[in-house]
Amino acid sequence: MTAPGVAEIRDAIAAGGSSASEQVRACLARIAAIEGASDRGLGAFTRVHGERALARAEALDARIKHGESPSAIGPLAGVPVAVSDAIGTGYQRLEAAGAVIVASSAMSAGESAIGNPWDPTRDAGDGSAAAVASGAVPAAVCFGPRGTIARASALSGAVGLTPSSGAVPPPEVVASGPDGGEIGPVTRSVGDAALLFDAVSGSDRHELHELHNLRGLRDGGIPGGVTLAVPASAGGESIDPRARLVFGLLARALGERDVAFEEVELASAAEVRAASLDGGDATPEAETRRLIRSDYQAIFDVMGCDAVLAPAAVCPAREAGGESDGASDADAAEDAVLAGACLAGLPVVSIPAGFVPEGDRTLPIGVHLIGPEGGDARVLRVAHEIESVTGFAGRCASA
Repeated sequence: MTAPGVAEIRDAIAAGGSSASEQVRACLARIAAIEGASDRGLGAFTRVHGERALARAEALDARIKHGESPSAIGPLAGVPVAVSDAIGTGYQRLEAAGAVIVASSAMSAGESAIGNPWDPTRDAGDGSAAAVASGAVPAAVCFGPRGTIARASALSGAVGLTPSSGAVPPPEVVASGPDGGEIGPVTRSVGDAALLFDAVSGSDRHELHELHNLRGLRDGGIPGGVTLAVPASAGGESIDPRARLVFGLLARALGERDVAFEEVELASAAEVRAASLDGGDATPEAETRRLIRSDYQAIFDVMGCDAVLAPAAVCPAREAGGESDGASDADAAEDAVLAGACLAGLPVVSIPAGFVPEGDRTLPIGVHLIGPEGGDARVLRVAHEIESVTGFAGRCASA
């Protein structure tokens, strides 16, 4: 099923076909229905800010009624969103863009697993991703250790952007949370992710404002000349056959649209683990970090690749608290791709690439797209084009 997205809600309010109050009430009703659908719900939210959200929505409606245009209020005027619990309700960048914060989403921690909207017995990785993929909210701003957004979005079947290091200023108010964490958007389409990224980064770049309505693309979405780097580990036998099939089918579909591929060797799991140790600048660990950055720089600047395309995980979401069945080496290899990109401070977009059967359920399989440092708009553009091939934009789990 699909549910209204950020751009759709914003445009409906701007056209006078809906109001901020209507959208917030509908969102609060979806939250109540989804979290009350089972004995424990998904556990995606820690708090719902119903009264505050409705008061803000009514104030926005009053401004519009008195002649102020929604576009003057902000690019997200009246759009309901959730934010990670550590951020709180005083996130000025979102509110300055006109958004209405309706709830605080749970941050994944230890034993308190968050239910996956496609199968609540499985892990979602983070409340923001679960909230969006369930259809409860059209978007969320997630705050967590670097890599959280991409991992959780892939598990939940959402679109998540881990921005370039430093691209998004830290929240003005952080109640509690990881030091050196990331903050970025989780949505159900790449265009919506661009709109939220634009708001929280404070960017004035035209290409981000227009990304949700890309122009000049031929039918099929992929212009000629795109080259994607693919890690050598992507086709490994230890990857779940279903995940390998989804990745292979996507690659074939892209190849039929004249996308070229270059196989690359990236840092191993052991090298990434070593580079993660903080021992100062004059250490072997620091040198490994420099080599990882250098490898990616060569992929983009020397080989001329537009992005790195990699499987997001070796298998669908696992049971909450469960362990893999002998896939630990593969897990480490695929996680090393994301972890290496995070160490290098590169932007990563996670998008759903397919859905596979698991018992009487279907579970999402995602892919990561990694771009050059500072190339957030570039990797979003490539992700948007690939999304037009997969056809999963806007999809959410059945309520």
